Amino acid sequence: MQANDDHLIEFSEALRTVAKALRGSSEGKALAQAETAEWKRIYELERSKNLQLLHKAWELQQERYLSKPSDQGLRVYWPLDFTKREEIKGFYKNLEIESVIITKI
Repeated sequence: MQANDDHLIEFSEALRTVAKALRGSSEGKALAQAETAEWKRIYELERSKNLQLLHKAWELQQERYLSKPSDQGLRVYWPLDFTKREEIKGFYKNLEIESVIITKI
């Protein structure tokens, strides 16, 4: 009978250890998810700010370098790095402009 009780006590302690490990794991997961959400929020804020700056730059360049409509769409003379081309086109698409041709100046 005593051996059986010892076995149950040992099993109970093992279950407590597993439960403690699972709690720690779930707390770690919750912290990781919270950190991920915070980084996503920061990313979205930066992206929004960058799009606003692009729009402001576009407005300023409209004053300086008149954009010329063409048969293919709006031709934009853009004084920025060409690597941003797709993001700029996406921005214009959000403004419901049919197509954008970006020409580096």
